[in-house]
Amino acid sequence: MISYDLRCEKGHVFSSYFANMGTYDALREAGLLICVHCDSREIEKAPMAPAIVSGRPSSTPTAADYATFRQQVWEGVEAESTDVGDSFADAVRAGEVPIHGTATIGETIELLAEAYNVMPLPPRPADGASTPVIKKSELN
Repeated sequence: MISYDLRCEKGHVFSSYFANMGTYDALREAGLLICVHCDSREIEKAPMAPAIVSGRPSSTPTAADYATFRQQVWEGVEAESTDVGDSFADAVRAGEVPIHGTATIGETIELLAEAYNVMPLPPRPADGASTPVIKKSELN
């Protein structure tokens, strides 16, 4: 994931996380980025200061670090919400909360365009995947 500071046309600055650099560009081009302060759709990346390493540099995260992160995310999600499976998009629109489930990229983009606050999660640790995978067929 990557974090960007964003700024709307009215000067409001806020941060948001994206799966990768291309996700920001795709959502911006589709008009799906919205200012959290005023609902403006004119959003650009704000200038950001580079990260400066002082002292001893931190180590690069390992596969074990990522596995621990996924485990912690899912422990929290499963403790605090209901799994609605493949009916996630319908459950969101029906106002069911708190929930988690499965949605295609197309359904996710539609939910975001309809101003629902949804976000992707890393794969479940039991799924055995080391990184999230998006199939090319899901992008259409």
